[in-house]
Amino acid sequence: TVKKFGFSTVCVKFMTFVCNNCKSSHQAISHRCKSLTMSSWSDEEAAELQHKGNDYCRRTWLKNAPPVGTGGRPKEGDPVDKFKQFVVDCYERKRYYGEDDGQPSVPSASVPQ
Repeated sequence: TVKKFGFSTVCVKFMTFVCNNCKSSHQAISHRCKSLTMSSWSDEEAAELQHKGNDYCRRTWLKNAPPVGTGGRPKEGDPVDKFKQFVVDCYERKRYYGEDDGQPSVPSASVPQ
């Protein structure tokens, strides 16, 4: 669900905010997801989310990913199966992974993974 301040679900394994399609995709391969407002969060989890988050994910897991809507990377409105395939390619097969160079990344689209 997209709220006033963005997505309200976090994939705990990667500490990233995710949309509903990505949430379903992560859960399909046993990645735990939690609601920001309906779940309990430990101090350690909150600190890790602040330290990692979507920017860290863009600098590592999505470092070599194609732009949203191209090369197999889904865009809003695509079928959930396309999201599931991308999540498997990205996080299980590490298809787009690159080492973190510490440089802030520029989001390439509005659909974080």
